[in-house]
Amino acid sequence: MDETTVIDLTEPPPVPERRKRRPFRFLFKLLVVLLVVVLAGLYWGLAQIPHVEPDPDLAAGFVDQTFLLIGSDSRADLPDDLAGSFGDFGGERSDVVILAHPTGGTLQLLSLPRDLKVSIEGHGTNKINAAYAFGGAALLAQTTSKATGIPINHVVEIDFAGFADLVDALGGIDIAFPNAARDTKSGLEVAAGTTRIDGATALAFSRSRSYQENINGSWVSVDADDIGRTSRQQKALEAMLHRIASVEGLARSPLFFGKLSTATRVDSGLNPLDVFTTAYGMWRADVDGATVPVRFSNEGGVSYVVFDGDKADEVIARFRRGEPLTPAE
Repeated sequence: MDETTVIDLTEPPPVPERRKRRPFRFLFKLLVVLLVVVLAGLYWGLAQIPHVEPDPDLAAGFVDQTFLLIGSDSRADLPDDLAGSFGDFGGERSDVVILAHPTGGTLQLLSLPRDLKVSIEGHGTNKINAAYAFGGAALLAQTTSKATGIPINHVVEIDFAGFADLVDALGGIDIAFPNAARDTKSGLEVAAGTTRIDGATALAFSRSRSYQENINGSWVSVDADDIGRTSRQQKALEAMLHRIASVEGLARSPLFFGKLSTATRVDSGLNPLDVFTTAYGMWRADVDGATVPVRFSNEGGVSYVVFDGDKADEVIARFRRGEPLTPAE
């Protein structure tokens, strides 16, 4: 006798599993497409400087691209509310010198203090920021590469007004202040806590060399030197990258990248693909920043900082290899 199959009608029939929708994947792809379009337009609008060729001996075996980020102290185009805080000096010097190395999902930032003692071709011994005054971005790149042994593939320049404009285009950046802070020379004055600061305040923070914090009711100098300033510059840059990657920052990206075309200059060796892949890599990267270890030196009445021997060599070697700049303890 045939067996009878009994179907339990009290249970609802199984529902075929539906493919999960991935709206965020679509949104991400859309944002990438928009970013390509914006950056392609950005490239053609960027002011350019002569291409910097990396030293072939230093570049041998060095696969990743290294960028030299230059912040010039030009007062040109500064609005009146900023110009009063920074004085009026002739010419231009490099106020910010940072080597940027996107590698393996990490953006390495290696700062060089502007008072670093170096040899400048055709000009003898001087501070590294003088190289920019003597020969612009090309001579500064050559000097930096010679001093560190790191090949430089491309250069990006920005001045005071441009930096402030970029921060404002993002609607400000978030900086954590453990205590109320000020610098009466740069014009910085902020309350304690995580604060969204505008372009003028971000510039005052990044340029501060007379930095003070209010600790237990008294104003105390904290990292009030060129080394402290390089650390603050990196914090501001990292805060900018975090802001760009935020939801609100993405919404402001067309305005930001539009400002980028007037706020920066890049070397002519950068093509649209380089601009996109670099910007995209920096946008998604974790930031690993450090300042080359230095010590203070006074020679002939001139105050310099010089590389601190093996400590400096180790950090530079880690940068070249794409390893964490500060090893885990």
